[in-house]
Amino acid sequence: MARNHRTRNAPLSLVEAVEAFILDGMARRLSPYTLGIYREKLTHFTTWAATQQIETIAQVDARALRLYLIHLAETGHNPGGQHTHARILRAWLNFLEAEGLIPESPMRRVKMPKLPKPIPDVLTREEVRALLAAAEHSRDKALILALLDTGARVSEFVALNVGDVDSTGAVQIHHGKGDKARTVYLGYKALKALRRWLWEREDPYTLDSPLWTSLHHPERGTRLTTNAVRLILLRLGQRANLKRRVSPHMFRRTFALWSLRSGMDIYTLARLMGHADIATLRHYLAIAEMDTANAHRRHGPVDGWLSKEDDS
Repeated sequence: MARNHRTRNAPLSLVEAVEAFILDGMARRLSPYTLGIYREKLTHFTTWAATQQIETIAQVDARALRLYLIHLAETGHNPGGQHTHARILRAWLNFLEAEGLIPESPMRRVKMPKLPKPIPDVLTREEVRALLAAAEHSRDKALILALLDTGARVSEFVALNVGDVDSTGAVQIHHGKGDKARTVYLGYKALKALRRWLWEREDPYTLDSPLWTSLHHPERGTRLTTNAVRLILLRLGQRANLKRRVSPHMFRRTFALWSLRSGMDIYTLARLMGHADIATLRHYLAIAEMDTANAHRRHGPVDGWLSKEDDS
């Protein structure tokens, strides 16, 4: 039975080009979430391209890409969203070039949208203390301290089992980003709070039981979801009368900045946070170094201790 194949010299449609990229991602075992984002952003591009009578990959040039980025800005996409679209377009076109489906990626001639560099949204000591004071249950106190001390992503955090934490405070994360395992740690205070939570639990837990469970029907030992953790922190923030919403990722950012401020080197921090390189953390490092410079200006031995009368 004859099959309907695209002829060898027929132009490659945008839809075919997207499907080839998604198929490659599936073969490389990218997560369904990542593939979903790729498909969503590229479909957004192909839909816009159709309005410009661009139907084949050969019609996608640097001018079209620049027009698309302008379109994103004019239709309300923030700089972060524009940058995400541009990164995915670049990855897609680089793939097509590598496969020999286009002679060269036109994205090479297009500058990436600039990202603003805001100060990371981190918690202050006062805010953490207020959250702890607002926590009425041992689970919530342990949850706050463990999020802060491990720097774990919320998805990694809720996936932990009781047996993933040993007596020294070492915490095994089995499926981090990219399905990579790593070890993070709890200090003395966080480990003490966790032990109290385990002591007060009402379910007959084992080493394979969820570490973080719901307080609704506590005897069931139902694992917390990522959304449940977000709601717990939101309510604690409201109870603590904080002026901003508290999210799980704020704890991860706070872990990064506080660790650098305390003297941790950036390479160790990258390993603890599950980053393949230090690029993501450079902004935190710049802030920590600024802190150091400001501290020297305030407390340096010459300006801080020598009086003007002694300075001659």
